[in-house]
Amino acid sequence: MYRMEAACLAVIIYIMVVFFAVRRKKTNEKKVFGIFLINSCITVLLGGLRNYAANNQEDFSEIVGQIIFRVHYIFATGVIFHYFWYLYVLIHEDGRPMKHRKYVRIPLFICMPAIVILPVKMVENPIANYTAGPSAAALYVLLLVYLVMSTYLIIKYRKYIEKRKLFAIGLSYVGELIVLTIQLILPYTLLAPVGITLLCLSLFLTVESPDAMLIERLKDEKEKANAANKAKSVFIANISHEIRTPINVVVGMNEMILRESKEEAIKIYAMDIRSSARTLSGIINDILDLTKLETGKMEIEPVEYELAELIHDLTNNISVRADAKNLSFAVEVDPSLPSGLYGDDVRVKQVITNLLTNAVKYTEKGGVTFKVSKKEEHFGRVVLHIEVVDTGIGIRPENIEKIYIAFERFERARNRYVEGAGLGMNIAQSLLKMMGSKLEVQSVYGEGSTFSFDLEQKVTDAVPVGEFSERIRNKAEEYEYKPSFATPDAKYLVVDDNDANRRVFHGLLKFTGAEIEEVASGFECLDKAKEKKYDIIFLDHMMPGMDGIETLARMKELGGELASKDTPVVIVTANAVSGAKEWYVSKGFSEFISKPVIPEKLEQVIKNVLSPKLIKKPEDAIKEKTRKDDSVEKKEDEETFPIIDGVDWNFAMVHFSTKQLLRSAIGEVYRAIGPDGEALKELLFDDKI
Repeated sequence: MYRMEAACLAVIIYIMVVFFAVRRKKTNEKKVFGIFLINSCITVLLGGLRNYAANNQEDFSEIVGQIIFRVHYIFATGVIFHYFWYLYVLIHEDGRPMKHRKYVRIPLFICMPAIVILPVKMVENPIANYTAGPSAAALYVLLLVYLVMSTYLIIKYRKYIEKRKLFAIGLSYVGELIVLTIQLILPYTLLAPVGITLLCLSLFLTVESPDAMLIERLKDEKEKANAANKAKSVFIANISHEIRTPINVVVGMNEMILRESKEEAIKIYAMDIRSSARTLSGIINDILDLTKLETGKMEIEPVEYELAELIHDLTNNISVRADAKNLSFAVEVDPSLPSGLYGDDVRVKQVITNLLTNAVKYTEKGGVTFKVSKKEEHFGRVVLHIEVVDTGIGIRPENIEKIYIAFERFERARNRYVEGAGLGMNIAQSLLKMMGSKLEVQSVYGEGSTFSFDLEQKVTDAVPVGEFSERIRNKAEEYEYKPSFATPDAKYLVVDDNDANRRVFHGLLKFTGAEIEEVASGFECLDKAKEKKYDIIFLDHMMPGMDGIETLARMKELGGELASKDTPVVIVTANAVSGAKEWYVSKGFSEFISKPVIPEKLEQVIKNVLSPKLIKKPEDAIKEKTRKDDSVEKKEDEETFPIIDGVDWNFAMVHFSTKQLLRSAIGEVYRAIGPDGEALKELLFDDKI
């Protein structure tokens, strides 16, 4: 009997040492479990002393024996209470309010005086003496009350408790019931120390062990990482908006130049701007897609593309960097390569850009050569062989594998002036792997390096690419924007606080022949929507005062008060992170357009949301537009300007092609009079002038 109690005491002491030795997060759960362990240790120790006193009465007076019995019972009630209290805290640790906590102690407060006051009697037994009587019965009643309360809590909150903790509670609960049942049937077995030890072991091994603590710490770290990731997503979305807004203006204005310019040189320059702007947009998209690559959610999105245009975009950007370092930059393209391919041109460009950029960065004299050749072609597919050769610093053989490690920078002292975070090669290798390829490196330290890979692409146009620079020049000369449809009878409202953005969007919508109105805020949008029925409202997201989300919500609240109550609303935003479209659609928008606005995508969005009755063939729209223009010109011819002393309208018309344009210029002058009028008066009457 004493050996069993000694073994139980040793186990509990071991659990206490391990539990208190591990650094833990301070919570109510840990605090209560610590008190439970200390109480259990003292109770088992006193239990052994009680049993010794019961079986060796000649060594103890009756009063001393009674004191030992009752003190043991008091600490036993503490074990029972703290076990239940631990379960109570465990169940409510997720933040649910701990209701009725003041009632939980009532059974304890009733039982403690009963144990002290009620009598205890000694029962003689051939196997072992034990105590019984009303005082001992009070202890069993307290245990049964708390077991019933525990059962109620477990049933009520079982869906909120982790499976691991629910298992621990159930294990300890079943063990305690078994021990209690045996103890009641065979009171002389004295299994109370075993029951207490089983409680301590079951809870420690499943919930409070160092491994369980490690799991909790990992869980906390995961939550922190998720919070940091969410903050990063918000930051990226904001940065995306700030960067994309000016790019949208550049791309949009350049598109107007390509559409309207008749000069060959200007159109060639504009094509270079277009390719650079697209590359810049691609870089921004790569930044926004970084989280996809980190989490394995990056996807290859193949499209049809022109090989010559892809090579031109790459060389156009890298040649500037090479010239800045007085390096030669040569491009060798196999003229027999097919001109049209099908693949993820954005990812292909990203890989080659990384290779070319690194080649220029690590080359101080000599030059860089970019080679594109055909390795094989069969069954409508071609295997491209891409090489980037430089005369740079080279790589030691033992460092070649290190170039693929993220953030790894070797020979820092030698390369301390070279910018970069060490991500380029890691990203390039990851993307090539997704496209079924692999980057190969050959390098001689101090002489230069050759980076190469083979990439299979589907052929969409087998016509040989020929001289790619000549092909690009011809493409610029032949560029002519041809819309696939027009909407001369439609009415559009463009809402954006940025004047340049509104002009760009207005210019992109001109091909539709529609009536286009512009406002600069969500408040003005509401006013317009109340007065007039529009067929589409293009609504910017980030606006001061009332942003696009709030504006749409307000429109839905007004409902029948709006003339444009059923008008589709298209969000126009620089927030183009993954999942943005789905999020905006969930907010009630009919469609989504990201900045910079791509004309083809704008056309598709209009087709998606506009009534088919309003969509016409381009040639029909041209006739309609000609009729309207004739009407405007006729109206202008009939208009006369008021006679104003000192103003010669005939002379003014020499410098303006139409009366409408002259009228617009006069309006701008009148708008400027307000803020500048006082300054003009001061200049007029200043004696010092």
